[in-house]
Amino acid sequence: MQRSKRFPRAIFYCHLCHRYFDDNWYVKKHLEQEQHQLRLLVSDMRMDVKNIPHPVKLQVKAIDTLLKTVSRYGLTKEEVELRKAFAEKLEASLRETLPDIKLTPHGPSVSGFGLFNSEVDLYLSLSGRIEAAELLGELSEKITQDEDNFSSPEGNFLAEAPRLRFVDGPTNLTCEISLNNHNSIKTSKLLADYASLDPRVQSLGVIFRYWGQVCRLERKERAPLPLHAYPIMVVYFLQQCKPPVVPVLHELLGGSDSEPHLCVKDSEWKWKSANNRSLGDLWCELLRFYAAEFPMEKHVICIRRLKPVLISEKKWNKALHRHRRNLTYSIPNEDMNLFLKRALRESAIYFHEPQVTVAIDLIRENMRACPRWCADNSEFESDSDSDQEESQV
Repeated sequence: MQRSKRFPRAIFYCHLCHRYFDDNWYVKKHLEQEQHQLRLLVSDMRMDVKNIPHPVKLQVKAIDTLLKTVSRYGLTKEEVELRKAFAEKLEASLRETLPDIKLTPHGPSVSGFGLFNSEVDLYLSLSGRIEAAELLGELSEKITQDEDNFSSPEGNFLAEAPRLRFVDGPTNLTCEISLNNHNSIKTSKLLADYASLDPRVQSLGVIFRYWGQVCRLERKERAPLPLHAYPIMVVYFLQQCKPPVVPVLHELLGGSDSEPHLCVKDSEWKWKSANNRSLGDLWCELLRFYAAEFPMEKHVICIRRLKPVLISEKKWNKALHRHRRNLTYSIPNEDMNLFLKRALRESAIYFHEPQVTVAIDLIRENMRACPRWCADNSEFESDSDSDQEESQV
């Protein structure tokens, strides 16, 4: 063990908990602590995932059938169009008394990576001279007074990205209107571009998001990752596959320093992947990748370039005021970090081992009619990626 300048008397060091000890008695007590035992369990699970055999063809076929069912819980084209129509109707209605208002959809309604019960995220921009805070206040007052069409208004005007949430009565859609959210629009368009390259991209994004709900990763008191991190993690994995399912658009079409949104649909260039692996096969590899292969403590998940990005390169520890560039800043503490790792590793083991019984409640009957986890929408984080500045974790 290398001697610590801060603890010169220490003769023992716990690599899992990063603690120094100078006596056997303290070492013994530490090894008995629940937190150390949990870290040891999660660490051992990583080796279990690395050593577990890949699923056989029959097992992958069964997983394919399961995932196709789960992927249907994503937003359909009709539901996306309904959300766009709702945004246009809401803007027209509000403009009768607030002519300076402009609402721009972003989030799952644009990227297509949301579940059917995802919120409608709208960015409020100004076309006149009225102050943003004043406009949002007037908007909140108007929505609160219109009890026939709107309900459950809830505002957070002191946040970095002030926002207003409410439920639209006719459509029963939960809507969130936010300010200072330019990067969310760019990210949503970029993710939509990636989804257009290969149908497996959107399917895996929806499945991964659904997995987060099954594992209860989206509860406000837990929430290890913001919701827009799920599709970014999926895109990054598909870029790193051999052969890749999707390319790195920034490098391929515009250079790594270009605008995040690249107009793929307007380009004559067409992408065709040489990777023909099934959805079930890719899902198992995605879980294995993040559970055992990707070095979370050293590398950054960045979909802007193919070459690995080191955390040390970003110098986030030297520029703390720029923490919003790192999505994992939202992980509140080490316990939540361990919870996320354990969820990934247990899931990887579950899907790699042949199952003879139903061990988890992955598919719920009549989910669209009455999903059990969304009885109270306030229980989960917003779909908005307002805290993001770059497409990286």
